[in-house]
Amino acid sequence: MREKSEFTEKLVAINRITKVVKGGRRFGFSALVVVGNQKGKIGIAHAKAKQVPDAIKKATNSAK
Repeated sequence: MREKSEFTEKLVAINRITKVVKGGRRFGFSALVVVGNQKGKIGIAHAKAKQVPDAIKKATNSAK
């Protein structure tokens, strides 16, 4: 089971990053996430990954 966290997560932006290589284009994604407990504690994180859910997960974990 997943624990109930005291932090609230808010996804601010997702950007698509394109890298042109010899065989075509490689796509990646970056996510900007803000995490806070609504009692004055806040964290902001930016993370990149090949898939959108992975980028969001990485940003959320590093913002806490």
